[in-house]
Amino acid sequence: MAETAVSCNIEHHAVLFALLAKRAVELCGEDGEKAILHGMILYGKERGRRMALNALARGEQLNTLTNQAYGEWKPDYDGQMEFGQICTEPSLRTYIARCAWCDAWKKHGLTEYGKLYCVHVDDAVYQGYQDAYVCTQITEPMSWGGKRCEFDWGCPLTPEENEALAAKKKELGTSCMKDFNFHTAHLKSTISRVLAEDLGKDGEKAAALALEDFAETFGRAYLDVLDTIPPEELYPGDTLEKSASAELKNGITSWLEEHEDEMIRTADFIFHHPETAYREERSAACLAAFLKENGFQVSGGTAGIGTAFTAAWGEGSPVIGFLAEYDALPGLGHACGHNLLGTGAAAAACALKAQMEKKGMQGTLRVYGCPAEETMSGKIVMNRAHVFDDLDIAVTWHPFDRNRVSNDIWQAQDIKNYTFHGVSAHASRSPEQGRSALDAAELMNVGVNYLREHVAGDVRMHYAYMDNGQPANVVPDLAKTNYYIRSSLRARTEDASRRVDDCARGAAIMTGTTVDIELVSSCKEMKIDRELTELYYEAMTKIPTPVYTQEELDFAEQVSREAGFDNGGEYFRGLEPLEDEPVPISIGTDASEVSHTVPLITLSAATMCRGTPLHHWAAAKQAGMSIGHKGMLYAARCMAEGTQLWMERYGQKKKTERK
Repeated sequence: MAETAVSCNIEHHAVLFALLAKRAVELCGEDGEKAILHGMILYGKERGRRMALNALARGEQLNTLTNQAYGEWKPDYDGQMEFGQICTEPSLRTYIARCAWCDAWKKHGLTEYGKLYCVHVDDAVYQGYQDAYVCTQITEPMSWGGKRCEFDWGCPLTPEENEALAAKKKELGTSCMKDFNFHTAHLKSTISRVLAEDLGKDGEKAAALALEDFAETFGRAYLDVLDTIPPEELYPGDTLEKSASAELKNGITSWLEEHEDEMIRTADFIFHHPETAYREERSAACLAAFLKENGFQVSGGTAGIGTAFTAAWGEGSPVIGFLAEYDALPGLGHACGHNLLGTGAAAAACALKAQMEKKGMQGTLRVYGCPAEETMSGKIVMNRAHVFDDLDIAVTWHPFDRNRVSNDIWQAQDIKNYTFHGVSAHASRSPEQGRSALDAAELMNVGVNYLREHVAGDVRMHYAYMDNGQPANVVPDLAKTNYYIRSSLRARTEDASRRVDDCARGAAIMTGTTVDIELVSSCKEMKIDRELTELYYEAMTKIPTPVYTQEELDFAEQVSREAGFDNGGEYFRGLEPLEDEPVPISIGTDASEVSHTVPLITLSAATMCRGTPLHHWAAAKQAGMSIGHKGMLYAARCMAEGTQLWMERYGQKKKTERK
């Protein structure tokens, strides 16, 4: 580019935008404002894409670290701007306390119009850099009367990454930066084009008047210099509109975007057709059809279970299994979000398949349709049938009220049925001839309630009566209870389980009845693989968490108020930090048994607002609407990208070579 006699700076850039906005609004009112905002979004995305192409050309990954490093401008002089970091975890937050754009608008009396620049520009640049990223302005902008601008970039920076950011900025220096002749010319070109496209002749007139205003304000030379920059420098070839999407989007995000509606339809079908354990015919068929349509070979009846299936694609090593669930709760429907869980796991496999095809990656993907999780059964039966034995890793997730890697010790459990047999008799005329099975069941429960004082604090023992179908005027000869006995350690669960059995036998002796003890299901506690946990957390730090509309936030507020959730009005958060040690939790899953056969990673995603418990009506409500859908889409991307990262680092190593 030839040398020029004048050089634009931030003031020229700021004033040109404000004059374009002023003329557009004066001529076209609300339509003019909409056109300006549209132009700003496009302008910001073009800037972001240009930054991304610079990063890609240097072999960089597109993440928050490189986004912060590959900026295209700097202040005109020291002290002109004041900005910095507020925090880097759980997500990066930055601030601007002094803004040269605001100063310029104030100086020229154009703040009313200049402030439109602040509505979308930072988010647009960020999304242009990586299409799924979101930058949230968390305070009122300074141009709108706020004390300072604060931004949440949706992803954390670890201390090591923050050091790497400083080093990268030092390494790059000003090599990727453009002067404000360039930036002002780019602004002029894009905004003028959008005004003409959106407003027709009025838009062309607004742009022409604004440019004349600019020349009168600063001198004709400052307008003429903008025309010296060739269009191919502003828009290098067709890169920004054509090749950028192919270069900047990976196969995972592209697939998820293209199939979002299909995923939601699948999850909603399962939601509206809730089926309980081992009765999930329609749910399993729906999910199997989804996978078959997306290139997987599906076989049913896995491990001899009618509502289980296996879907497979690819060949060779590594072999990766995604665990999908779809059973509902009796009377509550999908209050555990399994409509989302199954669909999200299947979608993660499909998205990873698309990326593997794009990159020519080798490996075998399987999706296991796993029924009857709520009765702690399906995966245990499948595991005993050696279904998972040849996997290199297993991947799953669970809906919760927060986004995190599940670094949790899910409980070791016994599920037991206690059936008492007595002698029936007329409850009023000849009760002495009867032996009440119900009395025995009640005495057993009393014994267990006294036992609670003498077991470890993490032991949970809860029960329900099963219907014996007899009226009160009959001494019942049959009574049945169902018990869940849990703790965070298998040996502790077994000890408590034996003592509950003793309570049942003692109750039978006291009442002259007998008792049958049936072990329905049993599993170990979750085995945590720290290497997988850290690796998937690393992947999740690069993926923006969902952003919610005002309607969704209003819905969360209403649900929280009706249910009495204590969330302080903070309904959703970003990614939770990874704990240093595993966390025991008072909940169980049959996936724990799988973790003792193959390395298993479990993720959590917010499909409900904070404070919502599982197995609650509010959890079911949110599982069938957009809040749940956003959590499912986020979980699918996290599983797919985390697994891709694992494949890149460890996938081609033999199992014995891995930690």
